[in-house]
Amino acid sequence: MLFFVAVMVLVLAVSVAAMWPWEEDEAKSHDSDSPGTAAVRGAPPQTLEGALVAQLVAGEITSPQYRHAMANLAVRDADRHPLTVPPDTGPANA
Repeated sequence: MLFFVAVMVLVLAVSVAAMWPWEEDEAKSHDSDSPGTAAVRGAPPQTLEGALVAQLVAGEITSPQYRHAMANLAVRDADRHPLTVPPDTGPANA
């Protein structure tokens, strides 16, 4: 029983250490950003879904407006690219 408790404490300590927000590491990562990562962060969305999410996060549209726009997008996508069901060929040979 003591061994089990010791292992659990060790696992907990390692988990906390792995998840701990080390401020020293964060400062280094912000200072050493490569030029490519800054461009990706500031890049405009490439899809309509991305643009809607960006507007939602920025507070430009409300959650109901987002859901309505996504529903309209799903209907448009279903009209443009309908799913086709393969023909039924009978029971599978086992």
